[in-house]
Amino acid sequence: MMYKRKGSLKHFLNDLVNLTSASMTPERHYVPYAINMSMCLVFIYPPLLNVMNFLQGSQIKVAGVFRNLQEVIFPCLVAITYSSICYLLLQILKSCKNTLRKKLDSPFSATVEMLKKNYLDVIRCIETFEDLFSNPIFMIVFNDFCIVSFVIMDMMHLPNWMLKFLLESLPYLVFILGILGFLTICAADVQLEMLSIKSVLLEKMISHPCQEPFPYNEPQINLLLKKDVCTLTAGRAFPFDRGFLLKALAAVIAQAVIIYQLGLSLSQSNNSKTNRCFHLTSNSTE
Repeated sequence: MMYKRKGSLKHFLNDLVNLTSASMTPERHYVPYAINMSMCLVFIYPPLLNVMNFLQGSQIKVAGVFRNLQEVIFPCLVAITYSSICYLLLQILKSCKNTLRKKLDSPFSATVEMLKKNYLDVIRCIETFEDLFSNPIFMIVFNDFCIVSFVIMDMMHLPNWMLKFLLESLPYLVFILGILGFLTICAADVQLEMLSIKSVLLEKMISHPCQEPFPYNEPQINLLLKKDVCTLTAGRAFPFDRGFLLKALAAVIAQAVIIYQLGLSLSQSNNSKTNRCFHLTSNSTE
């Protein structure tokens, strides 16, 4: 999916690098360290998972290594990349907000025009990011919540689940839910920061009524206020906000319980029909 749009991805990364170099200050140098630590955790976790399986007496197969590659490493790399870009966009928006607050009152039209252009470039970059990563991140989120649903149904179905699978399942759930939680918070903060920038623009409009040279600045601010706030989503269907993980987790748990109870009732009804047919057959034979 991403390979087919590698041209758009390349242009987006170039724009992101240009905006980052123009907006980020030198003291914000801890982002690469956080990314490197996350990458190390992703590659260290699958061997630890195999060790847990070995301690539980489970047999480690070669297919399990490729299963970890598919279910753990690749989705987490995509999620970390998404979260890192969200964090960079958030820092760019914060820098843009501070610049607008300080320089939007400038009497020079060229300065105001430059501020407007910079902010519109940031909005365009965020819209491109949403267009490129919305569907891939939906697949990651959907896959993780399917795993959570299967674990919950296993908990209700298997009698000795706590003894057999708790040591493996609990760290795995904490791992994927932790990454999803960080991802949704970073994505939600982008929208909140854009709303904060709109508040700054409204503040400028109210605090400078009918002043010179503000009549030139007012159309520029009106143009920025008319721009819609970009909301990052999963598949353009599920918008990310601060409570996304809790709401989605509650919905997944409820759905898993309903599906399990429905399957249980269907199996019980089928068993009762089978027993009834067996009794009728035995009675007719007698």
